[in-house]
Amino acid sequence: MTASGQLRIVLRQLGRTDVEPVRGTEDGALPFFSPDAAWIGFAAGGKLKKVRVEEGAPIVLAEANWGGGSWGPDGTIVYSQSYKSGLWQVSAGGGTAERLTSPDSTAGELAHWWPQFLPDGRHVVFTNFSTPIERAKIELLDLRTGERKVLVRGGVFGRYLATGSWCTPMASRCWRCRSTSGAWR
Repeated sequence: MTASGQLRIVLRQLGRTDVEPVRGTEDGALPFFSPDAAWIGFAAGGKLKKVRVEEGAPIVLAEANWGGGSWGPDGTIVYSQSYKSGLWQVSAGGGTAERLTSPDSTAGELAHWWPQFLPDGRHVVFTNFSTPIERAKIELLDLRTGERKVLVRGGVFGRYLATGSWCTPMASRCWRCRSTSGAWR
């Protein structure tokens, strides 16, 4: 946050305590990096944007009032378009956004949030949010087939770890689950 109270995305190098504001990220929220860490994706002003980490003007990619996204190895960005939306995808080069999922309100689903690409570039882990939170689920989405698979019931913000495991906060503890030979279960 700036001295005037404006939100801004900042970077901090490991081993240092000072932060550097990223130019062009005023009012930015829910940032995520490109696979090569040269770009930051974020939401600001009702748009999904990207900006070079080193310097540059932000580039608008799509409509987005909420944000939260993940940048795949092929240049695809999967993101939440709004607080109550499903997941969408757009090219990191811009273009027309495409809906991937829609919350099923008849099943009590409110939104699909916090996507994260898995290393294969084909699958995305995301939160299928419901209330009470015990009804929320961590799901796996196959981008080629559109097939969804529930990984955890009662969890939110599932994250893949470089060890090949994944974790999700549940109540006041973190549960750790492993993949088996690349197959999620």
